[in-house]
Amino acid sequence: MGSYPKPFTMIENKTIRNKKLTIYQKMAYIVLCNYANDQNTCFPSYQTIAKGVGCTRRKVINIINELVKMGLIIKHQRKTTGGDATANEYEILLYDEYCAPPDEPKTPVRSASHSLPDEHHAPEQYSNNK
Repeated sequence: MGSYPKPFTMIENKTIRNKKLTIYQKMAYIVLCNYANDQNTCFPSYQTIAKGVGCTRRKVINIINELVKMGLIIKHQRKTTGGDATANEYEILLYDEYCAPPDEPKTPVRSASHSLPDEHHAPEQYSNNK
């Protein structure tokens, strides 16, 4: 029996099974999750995301804008060090956050990483053994 190579990216099943998302939107979300740190933020370039998704840079720009409108991610512009250029930083919202009723604020959970709910546990062989 084989095992998953480490590290790997966990995506909530609810997100994968969401029929409202296109395959491109799902792949872009997965790529962003793959680059995310412990605070659920990342800053890959459009070109890096495009390579991961398997599409053009222009398509990724449109996809990112769609994910922002859908409330799956928050996009921040930040200044790069030593210049006037800006880079995008993405804040990834977990399923329960972006599926909150519209009247509730969509505040990212800073302490949570992309993990399974408490009632589901990964097999011990896949647990993070630090």
